Amino acid sequence: METAKQPNKRSRGVSLLSMAAILLTVVPSCAPIESGSSRGQGADDVPRSVLRVENHGRPGPKDIRAAERALKKAYGTAQTSRLWESMFEVADGYARIGDAAKARRCYLIALYRARREGSVDGVLRVAEALTVLGERETAEQVLAIAQRLADQTIAAPSLRAFN
Repeated sequence: METAKQPNKRSRGVSLLSMAAILLTVVPSCAPIESGSSRGQGADDVPRSVLRVENHGRPGPKDIRAAERALKKAYGTAQTSRLWESMFEVADGYARIGDAAKARRCYLIALYRARREGSVDGVLRVAEALTVLGERETAEQVLAIAQRLADQTIAAPSLRAFN
């Protein structure tokens, strides 16, 4: 019985590694932030201000300040929500206005939360976003976290059967 489960685990690992290779080689540009895209509380006022900055060829200081204020408010909301999706959305906003340091910090908070929730998808999305930021080494480490998390997810039902 043990050997029957092993190929399934390996095939899942191989597909996760294939996905990782795709993320690291062919990374699409960030998709627009959609209002209310996260479960629960999110950064609903981020899109208007951030998209206003994106849509101007050269946003003025007033546009940037408005986006920064909206993101600061959204960050507070995301801190309260404790969901990885909300912090990820805020990180995307910071990336869009060119604040890579704050974007990275928020992505790492989102990573911590996604890992805590057991969300392989969340961890993979953080890896992709970090790759877009140019954080290739960090993204590779995040992919290793995603691999371990996927392995734990696969092993969990098997371990429960023995308890």
